[in-house]
Amino acid sequence: MVKSRHPLADDVLDLTERIAAAAASCGAQQDAALLRQDARAAAVPGSVVVVVGEQKRGKSSLVNALVGRHRLLPVDVDVATSVHLCVSYGEQDEAWALGAEPRRITFGELAEYAAVDPGTGVEGHPEVTGVEVRLPADVLAGGTELVDTPGVGGLLAGHASLTLAALQRADALLFVVNGSHELTRSELQFLQQATERTRTVLFALTAVDRDPGWRAGLERNRELLRTHAPQFLDAPWFPVSSKFKSDADRLAPADADFAAQLHERSGFAPLLAELRDNVGRRAHGQQLHELLTGGVETLTQLADRLAETERSLDQDGGLAEQMRRRVQELTALQDADAAWRGRLAERVGAVDRRLRQQAEAGLVALSDTARAAVAAGGRDMSTEVPRNLADGLRGLGLQLENTLYEEMGDVLDDLSAEFGVSGVRITPAQLGLADTAPADPPRAPDAPVVVAPPEPGRIEPLPWQLAPADRTPALTGGEPRRTGVLDRVPQEAGTLVSGVGGAIGRGARGFGGLAKGGKAAVLAGAAAVVIGGLYGGVRLLRGRRREEVLAHIDRMTEKHRATLPPAIQAALWQVHADLERSAGARLADRQLRLRQDIADAEANRAAARAELAPRLDETRRRLGEVTDALAEAEDLRRKLRS
Repeated sequence: MVKSRHPLADDVLDLTERIAAAAASCGAQQDAALLRQDARAAAVPGSVVVVVGEQKRGKSSLVNALVGRHRLLPVDVDVATSVHLCVSYGEQDEAWALGAEPRRITFGELAEYAAVDPGTGVEGHPEVTGVEVRLPADVLAGGTELVDTPGVGGLLAGHASLTLAALQRADALLFVVNGSHELTRSELQFLQQATERTRTVLFALTAVDRDPGWRAGLERNRELLRTHAPQFLDAPWFPVSSKFKSDADRLAPADADFAAQLHERSGFAPLLAELRDNVGRRAHGQQLHELLTGGVETLTQLADRLAETERSLDQDGGLAEQMRRRVQELTALQDADAAWRGRLAERVGAVDRRLRQQAEAGLVALSDTARAAVAAGGRDMSTEVPRNLADGLRGLGLQLENTLYEEMGDVLDDLSAEFGVSGVRITPAQLGLADTAPADPPRAPDAPVVVAPPEPGRIEPLPWQLAPADRTPALTGGEPRRTGVLDRVPQEAGTLVSGVGGAIGRGARGFGGLAKGGKAAVLAGAAAVVIGGLYGGVRLLRGRRREEVLAHIDRMTEKHRATLPPAIQAALWQVHADLERSAGARLADRQLRLRQDIADAEANRAAARAELAPRLDETRRRLGEVTDALAEAEDLRRKLRS
């Protein structure tokens, strides 16, 4: 099994374990546990590559060739992929149709569940929002996940909206261009929008075996990029033939020499190496860098504490009084009226307002675009408009969740800096998510988790909108609730159909350090919108009049306008409560340790100096080790950045 493992992985993991052991020996058990938890995640390389392109550009054929399965994904000329398909490594073949009730399917049923019917142009299973495929393939064994997407063109480009939102959770974009075609306006527009969402873009020029003039086409496409998307001029291009690669895979057992020639002519070797050696290792390097950042923070706190222990054993007369002042500061921070609590409420309230504004602006834009498409008409207007609207709404939900991750990352960083007390930090490891990379296949979800749901039709005030006397103990009490990456919903919102969120969320990275390998994800739920039943309207609208399609647009827009604010509100109720509880627990732990340090300092002042000498020498030795580890960690971080 070939792993996309970063060459510095063993060094980083070994250092992290030493840091965790040092933290545990100094009594910082929680810090040690968090580091070891992050290290277990960072030990497994992984990257998510979203495969994007216009319809009928050879995306599915490319994915099939990459994994060595000629007929895995539907590739017929009259079949178009309708949902995202996530292809990842598994010891045996298995596939799942994702939705309100995930179900296991066979590989032979992938076209039925993942593509539109070529005769009617609509989905055979409108309740399915994504498909997950697992199989043993070399390109996937290194932790690479390939996400095949619907085409980015179409009347409303709803697929593009959904794909752009998902792209923020990916490590790379693999953009597929047919060797016989120039980049279209919609493709160039998509690339311009993708700039803000990913730094790594690869281009695959497909079907080069069919067009001897593909080199001239490649130059034309580069010229189009130069004019319309110059930021991608340095992105690598990989001319490939999926046919030659698939033929090579089929012939390899019988004629290894001829298969090797076909494989070389296919052009896939450089692309596979790029995915493994560059994309995969770069993603793993980022994960390791985030792990080291947590280690450096822990080491800094350990150095501070050991320096205080050194002063205590050296019988520093002013140390105990300094510690008492800090205990008073911590006591003030734990007070119900502490300034940081108001600051937290203010910041979370600002996030709430921005999310609501983003939701409303997105709904207005989707409605306006849908209405313009209806006015333009067209033979497939009655099916394409509702389907693209549904994808756009799903994409809006995912964009809201992305914004929530980013905004709450800023809140956490700012609050940690504003504490101003050494050794106290807010850690969101308990803030609402289990690991987003479950080892087990998907299963039917449990009953939806209820998070302080408002009454139907009523918008309750949020915690930061209440007077202090109105805040109930329930706000900060109880154990954190855990669920999947997109599965927390208010009860009245119904069940979230989490297709692309489930597929891409399991490999989610980026998020400003909030993803796997860094800080734990803050929460899920901003995308908890009622999308079950959206596709159900598509089939009914086929062949209907414009007035009925317009009524459908209004109905779906208003449905989400009524559902999004309570969903956002419920998510923020939870994150506010969890942040307060997490910060309070850290403050209490630090205060307890300070009181013990004060008692130790006073006892040391009364002890004979010779009696303390061995412990003083040991403390200085350990402080030297921590200082050396800090230098080692910083050196590794520099190497990972280079």
